[in-house]
Amino acid sequence: MLEENIDNNNNYQNYRNRVIGVIENYINVNEETEKYKASGIFEINEEEGEDCIEQIINASGGNYRRLIQLLDSTMNE
Repeated sequence: MLEENIDNNNNYQNYRNRVIGVIENYINVNEETEKYKASGIFEINEEEGEDCIEQIINASGGNYRRLIQLLDSTMNE
């Protein structure tokens, strides 16, 4: 499945967790170095959710291909 319905809270939270996982996989390509957390690069506000992760999720609209494009552009800046 390449798209997630982020309109309901449960699906949104699952997608958010996947986004954070993708970010952490992206920044931890080399398994021999220290592991980095997404929160070390992005300001992540788990309690309120009003953060850059939310903006990336909303911009992707739940589409995984668009998500990867957005993450690739943000991580290359």
